[in-house]
Amino acid sequence: MYKFILNIVTAFVLVACSTMTERGLTTVHKEELLALKSLPCESVAQKNVWEQKDFAFLCNMGAWGTISYIIYPNKDKIDGSVSKAKLMWKEYRHDGFFPSNRESVEIVLGRLADHFAPNHRVRMLSFASEISNYTFYTDYLKIKHETEYYKNTPEPYFLHEVWLENLQ
Repeated sequence: MYKFILNIVTAFVLVACSTMTERGLTTVHKEELLALKSLPCESVAQKNVWEQKDFAFLCNMGAWGTISYIIYPNKDKIDGSVSKAKLMWKEYRHDGFFPSNRESVEIVLGRLADHFAPNHRVRMLSFASEISNYTFYTDYLKIKHETEYYKNTPEPYFLHEVWLENLQ
């Protein structure tokens, strides 16, 4: 009987430890630091108080900056909080002029998943190979993947957007 109870307690502990802590978006400053520390930013842009841009921080990555991570401040508050963030990339489906960013996109999606949605890592990584729209929820975020096909360009591509929005 003692072994049976010990096995049940061990199973509960393993289940409790297997779910990792999820989090939501916090402040612009903290999210900028996270991006600079964990994402392979090749160039960054920050909004100053005189600019009319709707974003607060932009991190460009990938071949020719075709992957971008953008942080948007909460316009309804002046406390520096973040309302949403967006990861955006172009996917070229043929051997044309532009190189593939798939490996870089998977790295970035994995790092964002590890930080914001570790229990949904597989879902986040699937966005790199999916072209369909998909939304799921964590304890703190609504995570939405959208794609749009741009065929009337010299090099047709899919534009992917992954939105991270705080639940309120």
